[in-house]
Amino acid sequence: MAAALLGAPGGIGVATLLHRVLVDGEVLPPSFVLSVGPVAPWATVVLAAVVTPVASFAAARRSSRVRPVEVLRESAAPAPKPGRLRVLLWVGVFAGAGGRLGAVATGRLDGGGGTTESMVLVLLVGTALPAPLICWP
Repeated sequence: MAAALLGAPGGIGVATLLHRVLVDGEVLPPSFVLSVGPVAPWATVVLAAVVTPVASFAAARRSSRVRPVEVLRESAAPAPKPGRLRVLLWVGVFAGAGGRLGAVATGRLDGGGGTTESMVLVLLVGTALPAPLICWP
C-alpha cells in the first residue's frame, strides 16, 4: 500500500515529464493533451490492495505444504542449466531485434508500421528468457 501511495504521484510526475519530452522532441503533436484523472491513481492503490494479499496467500500456501526435508533436499541439488532451446531463442531474439533496430536507426528501414511497438514486445520476451538464470541466485 505504501508503495502504491508513493508511486502514484511519482507516476503522474514521470508522465508529465515524458509528455513534455515527447512534445519537445516532436514525437507527439503540441495539441496532444496529457489528461490525468483521479481514477488511475486510485485504481492502482485498490489493485495493489487486492493483488498483494492474494499473491502472498498463493506463495505461502505452496511453501506451507512442503516438508522441511524436501526443502533441504531441493536446496542441496545443483542448479539446473538452461535448455539449449531457451539459449538459442534468447540469442536469436536479441540478434534479430538488434538488427532490426539498427536498420531503423541507420535509415535502411522505415520505422513506421508499429516497428517500435512490436520491438518492445520482442525485447520483453527476450528479457524473460534468461529469467531462471537471473532469479536463481
